[in-house]
Amino acid sequence: MISVQRCILEHNSPVGSTGSLKYHRSYSNDSYTLTPGTSALDLLSELKHLTTPARALTAAGYFEYLQASGAARELRKLKVFLHRVKRTR
Repeated sequence: MISVQRCILEHNSPVGSTGSLKYHRSYSNDSYTLTPGTSALDLLSELKHLTTPARALTAAGYFEYLQASGAARELRKLKVFLHRVKRTR
């Protein structure tokens, strides 16, 4: 079981573009939205903390990077910090 705590998102998100980063937990398919910022810089690095419900234990999960409107956004790197927990019987 894992518990995702936070992530570092390195991306290029031009001013005027909108998009989001979603974290999905397995089984229940709960999704939690993290909103990346925009910048005139070529590369933006942001630390995003997941909310307390998103940190619940899960067997698996995945991130989804979405483009909504505006100039093209580009995800360059995603570094995920998590806790691994062994099941006790």
